[in-house]
Amino acid sequence: MPHHYPKDTTEAPYWCKTCGRTTQHRVFDGRLAHCLEHHAQEFTKAQLKRKEQAEKEKREPKLF
Repeated sequence: MPHHYPKDTTEAPYWCKTCGRTTQHRVFDGRLAHCLEHHAQEFTKAQLKRKEQAEKEKREPKLF
């Protein structure tokens, strides 16, 4: 996103690839940031996998 905005700008309309339409995006330090219409996942796929693995080991501990 090559656009730069004045420092006092907090939001700006921009095309969102995820939403497939023009939506409001957050602006930080004059640079365009994330879309305000949809929410990012709380955890990444790797974090979810590690969490599930830890829960599985807690339910079924390995016996040596």
